[in-house]
Amino acid sequence: ISGDDTLFVGCEDGSISEYELLPVGLLKSYINTRAYAKAYRLIQEYPLLEEHALSAELEQEWENRLSNALKMIEDTHSSDALLLLDDFAAVPSKKKILMDVKSFIQKFPSFNSAVLNHNYTLAYSMAEHTQLLKRSSSYARMEAHWDSCFHKAQTYAITNQKQKLMQLLEPFGRVSSKLCYIQVLLHQPQLFLEFTHHVNAHDYENLSSITHSYPCLKEIKSYKEMLHTANDLYDKARTHIFRDALDLAELELEQLSHIPSMRLQAEELTHIFTLAKELQSLYDQGDTFSCYLLIDKNEILQELPLARRLEKDWNDKMKSAEKEALIGNIKTIKSLLGTLLRLPTRSQKVGTLLRLGFLTQIKYLIIKNQKSTIQDAIDTYIYIFGYDTELHNLILKISKEKVTKINLDEEQMHHRPRSRWLNVTDGKLPNTILQKVTRNA
Repeated sequence: ISGDDTLFVGCEDGSISEYELLPVGLLKSYINTRAYAKAYRLIQEYPLLEEHALSAELEQEWENRLSNALKMIEDTHSSDALLLLDDFAAVPSKKKILMDVKSFIQKFPSFNSAVLNHNYTLAYSMAEHTQLLKRSSSYARMEAHWDSCFHKAQTYAITNQKQKLMQLLEPFGRVSSKLCYIQVLLHQPQLFLEFTHHVNAHDYENLSSITHSYPCLKEIKSYKEMLHTANDLYDKARTHIFRDALDLAELELEQLSHIPSMRLQAEELTHIFTLAKELQSLYDQGDTFSCYLLIDKNEILQELPLARRLEKDWNDKMKSAEKEALIGNIKTIKSLLGTLLRLPTRSQKVGTLLRLGFLTQIKYLIIKNQKSTIQDAIDTYIYIFGYDTELHNLILKISKEKVTKINLDEEQMHHRPRSRWLNVTDGKLPNTILQKVTRNA
């Protein structure tokens, strides 16, 4: 499979067939020719295309056109705006928004007039009913004016200038989305002072109770900036955990534990931190067996640098062991893996190498014409691994070439789980297939 999701298949006649797993070329053609309805339909038929860069490019084209169209409508070029969006008219997912654009055309003059005349009650109400109005420059100006007034109103509240406060906020007095802010400043100035103090002090516990009663305060810029700091603290703690800087992570997690809004994230991160510390402790003690067990049972640890180093060591051992298996050298495989031979979470991978090694030994017996030992070797193999496809094919070959007669009962020919060998031997394997196997009770 190539990087552009093309499957290349080698055929028996030496030729190579090419298959496109995802119709990326067709999608690109549709986008280039502005056949957007076909492009969206193709993405719907092949959901994996949603992850492709072309899908993002298509959606960005729509967003750019919509933004430009709204600006054109504001400049009284409505016909040109609709023409700009016409290429998307047949796209089912865009039909509602296109209807909203037509509503925007009808409502914008009245909305703009309301903003210019400071009739904010009407303007905000219209924006709630026609959401696209919130993307207009008029709405942005109105919000900027509110921000300016609210910032000045905070000063009036702190200095107890209630008359000026009321006059300043009067134009927004009946705007439902602003009532909460106004009520706090007018009727709970002391509470607002406490809120400001807690924000400056990063007192998350007290802020939690205040914002529970007055949720609108969560939208205040200083509060959002404080939360951004909390999120930044979380990001730093996570980064330090996955860079093995556990001492720094521990300090940051302690701070996070005092932030109610971050409690779930802190608990999740603390769990990962605890596992990371356990892994480091096991590694420092030289207990790599338990290290691999912990990693295999907790996939999140695979991202840790220590886990990556351990995985590299494992892969290096397995590559070396595979070379030994090809020549039937079980003794060296046991030496290479040591105690890791008995890892229950990786018994199938190890078992595959051991099967290969012991089958190679049986093949050597055939080559050396040691016919009298082949039946015993196969019996031992079946005891350790059970009857499997690899052994079945070898027995067929022995029978076809009339090397010797192999007698197996029904029980021996029963297939067993691939991890059986570890349960049967507890990792105490013979070096050769003809040696006696230590049998578990």
